[in-house]
Amino acid sequence: MASVFERGRRWYIKYKDGAGRWVMKACTARTKTEAKRLAHDLERQAERQRHGLEDMPAADGGGTVAQLLARWLAGRPDAPFASRDTSAVRRHLLGSELADIPLARLRGHDIENLLARKTAEGLAPQTVKHLRVVSR
Repeated sequence: MASVFERGRRWYIKYKDGAGRWVMKACTARTKTEAKRLAHDLERQAERQRHGLEDMPAADGGGTVAQLLARWLAGRPDAPFASRDTSAVRRHLLGSELADIPLARLRGHDIENLLARKTAEGLAPQTVKHLRVVSR
């Protein structure tokens, strides 16, 4: 049975995923009722996955960081600052060792290590800040 709880100003949902593992996620719900509704929907989706009625998420976690960044850039050609984002991603992220990491194994410290190296290479603080925002 899924449960919801509030921590700080965010609502969290705890439910069993399609593989039968307990998962806790922050959600965008503003009220407890809305969080319960989301939890119920996720629980039903996981149940359908366990019974083979719906596809399970990809085992590889959805590909690599480079593939995700390419999809992200392709999906926002008319967005404000799209050319700046494209340039920064191609120059600093797609050419880095971070690009080859599978999304399922990507951790926050991987991104922090990359940003620390970029800072040590002499990148401007504003550029490093921009890379941090893009990588979120």
